[in-house]
Amino acid sequence: MKYINFNNKKIFIAGKNGLLGSAIFRLFKNKEPNSKLLSPSSSELDLTSFVKTEKWFKKNKPDYVILAAAKAAGILDNTNSPTTYMVDNIKIQTNVITLSHKYKVKKLIFIGSSCIYPKFSTNPITEDSLLTGVLEETNQWYAITKIHGVKLCQAYKKQFNSNFISVMPTNLYGINDKFDNKKSHVIPALIKKFLIAKKNNNKVVEVWGSGKPKREFLYSDDCASAIYFLIKRNIYFKLLNIGSNDEITIKNLAVLIKKITKYKGKIIFNKNMPDGVKEKKLDTSKLESLGWHSKVELEEGIDGLVHISDLSWSKKISHPSEFVKAGEKLEAVVLEIDKDNRRLSLGHKQLEENPWEVFETVFTEGSVHEGTILSMAEKGALVGLPYGIEGFAPGRHLVKEDGTKAKVEEKLNFMILEFNKGAKKIIVSHSRIHEDEKRFTDDKEVKVRKTREKTSSKMVKNINSNLEKTTLGDLGALSLLKKDMEKKEKEGKK
Repeated sequence: MKYINFNNKKIFIAGKNGLLGSAIFRLFKNKEPNSKLLSPSSSELDLTSFVKTEKWFKKNKPDYVILAAAKAAGILDNTNSPTTYMVDNIKIQTNVITLSHKYKVKKLIFIGSSCIYPKFSTNPITEDSLLTGVLEETNQWYAITKIHGVKLCQAYKKQFNSNFISVMPTNLYGINDKFDNKKSHVIPALIKKFLIAKKNNNKVVEVWGSGKPKREFLYSDDCASAIYFLIKRNIYFKLLNIGSNDEITIKNLAVLIKKITKYKGKIIFNKNMPDGVKEKKLDTSKLESLGWHSKVELEEGIDGLVHISDLSWSKKISHPSEFVKAGEKLEAVVLEIDKDNRRLSLGHKQLEENPWEVFETVFTEGSVHEGTILSMAEKGALVGLPYGIEGFAPGRHLVKEDGTKAKVEEKLNFMILEFNKGAKKIIVSHSRIHEDEKRFTDDKEVKVRKTREKTSSKMVKNINSNLEKTTLGDLGALSLLKKDMEKKEKEGKK
């Protein structure tokens, strides 16, 4: 299998601020630090304008394009504003795909939607089900625009041999999802309903439809990893499904979210609202045969959205008296201005470098680090990692190669599955290490991961073991580490 080298290549991620686009951007930033990511926002580049989009292509000349930009919504908005979604999406797709051909883009991935498949498709739905029957009424408008994108890519392949390919993800959810009442999809909509009901002590939560339809859900970061997996490999395919095998009824989904949010009231189903198709699960056997599999289970993913861990730099400051005394002068920053009440909210200016900026270069996704299991909880374990920070390992990621489960105080190697600097959250896995080695014994990716493991081990040895454990402590060791890494990076480029 040949792999594409993205070093110094320009990668245009259209739709970087969306649910999937932001996940793709995060992944590429971690896995391809030497590539040049192009990700203008909609305010910087209006993709519905051919003139503006061509001007941008002519100036930037991207080598690879991932078309994740689209206007998408749930049942309500799709039903009420069909022309808006059709016209804008067809403009975006036509402009980006035609200009990718004109400016000789080496490879383009067009991201569609599973709604392109007929309403009465046999489940699991295979790629060749496209255009074999009528579409589901509530989102037919959006589906037709996505079919247009798929066929336009195939037309360019047929006429010009362009390497333009299409992927069809199942229902997505994850970080940066929409929680707007009109535009949100089912998972964020239900999370919001249950959290509001819990806060207001409401006795009942209403869920649209009968609760009987079955849906498959995929975590957005998982979908991003599939797209990276496919664009990295020098292969062509017309259309490929991306799914998770996490299929659940809407009723059971509501019960699951009720459990995760710890809502104590009742659930009622409004059968006057539309259900959509009875079942929709994608056949992902083609993608899985290439070696890709989803990582995040549904309950784990939803739990992460509801309870995003706030892992502190080291320990949390519970009261200002822990670091400041009366009469002491501090530099302050304005956090908030309340004009009506004539008030200012001030915060202590952080003078030291945020160590999570450095951690991001060390705890890269896929890297391996030694950790100690500090405590066990219902959903997994708290793992102590180098530099005094902590990660979380979901229960299913604590299984060792011999089939037994890791225990408290046990020292093991852990792979970084997710590093979220903004939320100060690290998700780790011990199981993934031996699972990957078993699955990809003869694959080049194993060699790459082992190289990362050795590099990570050297970094740990070089860090000052006496790093202060307070938020405002001496972070000089981290600054030195960062400078050392930057120096080595410059020497490597020479």
